[in-house]
Amino acid sequence: GTLPNSLFNPKHESKLEIFDVGDTFIGGTIPREIGRLANLKRLALYTTGMTGTIPVGISELRRLDTLYLDSNQFTGTIPPEI
Repeated sequence: GTLPNSLFNPKHESKLEIFDVGDTFIGGTIPREIGRLANLKRLALYTTGMTGTIPVGISELRRLDTLYLDSNQFTGTIPPEI
């Protein structure tokens, strides 16, 4: 599976504060649209089997205070904006 596109529907974007799917195999990549979740405070994507790079869009999450991305297969560096 992957993160559902419905997550980035404007109807949900402003309401979602916690997104925790840690320890659940999702696979795929973190979509750059993740930055649209303006009220997100906690993003937990640990041990999900995700790959690819960590999108700079995460730096747009101004309310984010908890970020778990460990135990995946991400490549590259963590964007300095984060």
